[in-house]
Amino acid sequence: AFDGIATAKANAEKNLQNARALFESHLQSVFTHRGKGWVETTLGDVCDFLNGFAFKSGDAVPESQTQLVRMGNLYGNRLDLDRSPVFYPDDFAAEYSRYVLAEGDIIMSLTGTTGKEDYGFAVRIPDCGHTLLMNQRLMKFEAIRQDIIDDGYLLHYLRSRCFLDILYPTANGTRQANLSSVTMKSLPVPLPALREQKHLVTQLDALAAETQRLTRLYEQKQAALAALKKSLLHQAFTGAI
Repeated sequence: AFDGIATAKANAEKNLQNARALFESHLQSVFTHRGKGWVETTLGDVCDFLNGFAFKSGDAVPESQTQLVRMGNLYGNRLDLDRSPVFYPDDFAAEYSRYVLAEGDIIMSLTGTTGKEDYGFAVRIPDCGHTLLMNQRLMKFEAIRQDIIDDGYLLHYLRSRCFLDILYPTANGTRQANLSSVTMKSLPVPLPALREQKHLVTQLDALAAETQRLTRLYEQKQAALAALKKSLLHQAFTGAI
């Protein structure tokens, strides 16, 4: 039984990796195999940046409708607001309105471990029903020039290997890697016509949704297999089997 579970887990893990690799491969090809009419500009030419604020831990409260978004809430280009949530007084939303995140905002984590790719994650803020404040070492892409770049296209580019391969070498630090919003302004952005950008976003969003569906499916299979093994062990040691 354990041999069968091990084989099934290995297959689920392989399928999970293949699903992610397929999307990442397609994403990479979009930005490396550029068509006719593409131009290259810089991040600083298509948007501005806002760094988060260093909120004091002593001001935190047990519960409120105002949550602090920290680097730990961003991982693998996912936003997890349930991961060690931290709250601040609701009047902070007005006092620190500059750092309030709105639905649709794109943010990125700027600090991680040198030699690892545990930072530089980009996420779009969803409608979560309560106020979100942006902590330090996070950065928001703001004033996006939607006359020349689609924000969905920008998000996919920020997540692409094409961009990350030029982003990570700009980090400073020995043990702790830190990205600089000033340096990022000069990083290149390849741009097709706006109409083509929107077409690419439609394709990439559909593929991303299918990848997420498969990811959830294989993660659920892995969890079910782990639970099955635990159940078999329990039955064996209690004499049920």
